Amino acid sequence: MARMKRALLLINGGARQTKELREKIAPALRNVGLDLIETSESNPGHFAELINRFADKIDMVITAGGDGTSLCAAKALLGKAIPLGVIPLGTANNLARTLEIPLTIEGAAQVIGHGHSQKVDVAQVNGNPFLNVSGMGLSTQVNKIVPANHKKRWGLWAYVAYSFSFLHRTKYFKAKVECNGETHSFKSRQITICNGKFYGSGISIAPDASANDGLLDLFSAHFTSGWRVFSLIPLYLLKKHSPDKGLHLLRAPRFTITTVPQINLDTDGEVTSQTPATYEVLNERLTIFTPKPLDKQK
Repeated sequence: MARMKRALLLINGGARQTKELREKIAPALRNVGLDLIETSESNPGHFAELINRFADKIDMVITAGGDGTSLCAAKALLGKAIPLGVIPLGTANNLARTLEIPLTIEGAAQVIGHGHSQKVDVAQVNGNPFLNVSGMGLSTQVNKIVPANHKKRWGLWAYVAYSFSFLHRTKYFKAKVECNGETHSFKSRQITICNGKFYGSGISIAPDASANDGLLDLFSAHFTSGWRVFSLIPLYLLKKHSPDKGLHLLRAPRFTITTVPQINLDTDGEVTSQTPATYEVLNERLTIFTPKPLDKQK
């Protein structure tokens, strides 16, 4: 009889819906044949320590929470043969969307139980790893002011509400972006750099983006008012990224960004560094369970 695979289960106690769904997670994973190691630790900041402690006793790590929770575990798994399983319980769940992992507990558990794993890219900026998205400008300021209890209760709508209330106080900055042997200079109020396909809450930065293509996508928007944001949406959806309309879309394996003035930047929802910033891809550095092989589309 084959040995049951052992998984270290890490649940973010602060993730949205966790309290209601916690009792469903472990049974769903046991139903697909996994032997679980459960701990009382619910602070993602301590997950790396737990992973290192149990590394020689487990076959996989499973996180239940949002994208930030997955990142906390991923940092301890970079370059290791231990795969990561994801139960998406967050606000955006962009990692799960990019990898086409079901957004239900039962569906995500089935993906892990089937055992198909794939190596995916991890991005980093100024030495700080991230899985999905990094931003500077409006997003960083909003991430700093949205109260944790509002994020947990209202999810995406908390970010939307605070973004529009904060918009009139957000000043543009001058950015110089170096990539692919070229230099691009423009004004911006928001620059977003994606490692995967989705950011925000399921917004696709590019239809052919992939988690293992070795490339990053950069999107910049310069808008003068909240109403200007709405006028840019159709241009973005139609992929008319015209610089004279205030929209820029660049793609490269590495970006060097300097700004005037110097500004903070966030990675997967947390403010972690500031400009000048060097972004690069760590090719296929993380092993993760996915429903099917990923296509290198670019």
